[in-house]
Amino acid sequence: MSELPLLHRASHRRRRRRRRPNCLQLIVWLAVFALAFLLTLLVVYQDDFMDYSSRRPVAASTANMQQQQQEIISLERVGATERDQVWLKSRRLLANQTSPLGMWLLSEADGTRPLPPARNPNNGDKPFLIVVWKQGEFLERRHIRRFSDKFHSPWENCPVDNCELSYRDEDVDKADAVLFHLQRLEGRASLPTERRHPRQRWVFLTDESPLHTFPSSRGSAANIAEYDGLFNWSMSYRLSSDVPVPYGRTRLDRSGRLDEATVSAPGAKSKLVAILGSNCAASERWEYVRELQSLLRPDELDVLGRCNGANRTACPGHFETDCPALGRYKFYLAFENSRCREYLSEKTWWHGFAKGAVPVVMGPARSELEPILPPDSFMHVDDFAGPSSLVDYMRYLSSQPGEIERRFHAWRKRGYRVLQEHGYFGAPSRHYCRLCHALNFNDPRPKVYLNMRKLGANDCAASPPILKHN
Repeated sequence: MSELPLLHRASHRRRRRRRRPNCLQLIVWLAVFALAFLLTLLVVYQDDFMDYSSRRPVAASTANMQQQQQEIISLERVGATERDQVWLKSRRLLANQTSPLGMWLLSEADGTRPLPPARNPNNGDKPFLIVVWKQGEFLERRHIRRFSDKFHSPWENCPVDNCELSYRDEDVDKADAVLFHLQRLEGRASLPTERRHPRQRWVFLTDESPLHTFPSSRGSAANIAEYDGLFNWSMSYRLSSDVPVPYGRTRLDRSGRLDEATVSAPGAKSKLVAILGSNCAASERWEYVRELQSLLRPDELDVLGRCNGANRTACPGHFETDCPALGRYKFYLAFENSRCREYLSEKTWWHGFAKGAVPVVMGPARSELEPILPPDSFMHVDDFAGPSSLVDYMRYLSSQPGEIERRFHAWRKRGYRVLQEHGYFGAPSRHYCRLCHALNFNDPRPKVYLNMRKLGANDCAASPPILKHN
């Protein structure tokens, strides 16, 4: 009888030993914990683990798809052509690659789709505060004064107006968003040192392509990595940006209303083609221009600005004042300084469309431009075997009365309008309005850009085959 308790205790000890986890079990549990941790990071910082050019909206809801289908039906009722339907389909494909605000900007019906419910309602009636870090007066010249002496409200014609703008450094600690001009930063040491509150967003702004943004930052492209982990939102011409600010937009408006952009009809044009440029370092485009100069008569091609022996007196103001002389040309060479995705500046929107000319684009691929520009409204250098073919086609169109209007200006009579939103030549700028949009409607979940060198890394053609001899 006295041995029974001892046997019981020994058996109990053996059972306890069997319950202890062995090394393999510990490894399994650690692996599960590590995987859960990584998945949490991926959810929180999903935009930074994905390629910048392939980010998707937070969600494409069923309600949004149903709304798009209703727009198709409504357009069919008002007589939309098959070409319009193709254009609308390309817009929807592009919308699947944009940010939520980018999707809203691609609204096809009339550009006035109601804004979604605010996701970030502020406390009471207190407005959101936007602080421009160090470059407020520099940016004001374009985005508020429009290169004039007149002050325009940053919220002019803005669907939201619950924001305030400040250039004061001491307001940073209470700001909801701090805007940084990426090209003019002077290193990490030049940024605010105050600890930001959890809801504050640091936003980097660039209106240039990646090839001309990062090398232009103070320091070098290699040093752009010192900004890793600092910025929460991107603000650029890309529709996939958190705050998209393209130079222009296309609106399909069947109501007959006019928008704020002044779009001149093609009318009677006395000259063939022109180009206006001030950046003479973009060698590929000027090589193409030199080829055109060798093929066209002096009275057929006018080079204006500062490059390639240009006429410097015809358009002296460049960005600051409009150039009425551009209204005389049938075609305009909208040659960008780099061939990067969606990088389409005022050259196409203003010098081309607003002047009633047909833009001949060198820049983003044609497939990327078709959802952005009005249908059948432009030519692309990639459409031609080389400069000689382009010259032949422009001369042919110019020799056929009404042919240019029939092929490239029909969109003007089908309800399409172009919106100028770049701030040049007195045109409005939507930069601060769009940032106010974002503060009201962007996803409030935490986000940070961990790898600045990755931004736009796949956006540009490294060695574009621009010049093809025939």
